[in-house]
Amino acid sequence: MSHLCDAVTVTISVLVTHACLRYSNTSLMASGFSYTGGRSRCFSYWQEFSKCYSKADAPSQCRAQADDYLECLHHTKEIERAKVVRAEFIKQAEHQAKEGRKVADFLADGVIISVGLIQRDRGKEE
Repeated sequence: MSHLCDAVTVTISVLVTHACLRYSNTSLMASGFSYTGGRSRCFSYWQEFSKCYSKADAPSQCRAQADDYLECLHHTKEIERAKVVRAEFIKQAEHQAKEGRKVADFLADGVIISVGLIQRDRGKEE
């Protein structure tokens, strides 16, 4: 098939070239090997899912394995978690900046700020 694709690529058109490239990439992806020659990063998850699917009575029994495989491929949960962590980091940074402005305002007004080393009873006077 490879020689046919090469000859058609040279003589016919770009559409056939695209079809040949799609064929070669699909066969490469389905082989279970990565572009560098070793196993692909998600192949073990695919094997688990495939084994479960072949033995299961209903496809819904393999939902956990399918979710693991899809997470390995697309990292959707990891990306969502990173977004949550980033949003919380931004929220805390804004809060700290707001608190920093309050302290700076007190210092600019000349108010003495206690560091809490000496405990005083403000309600009692002797």
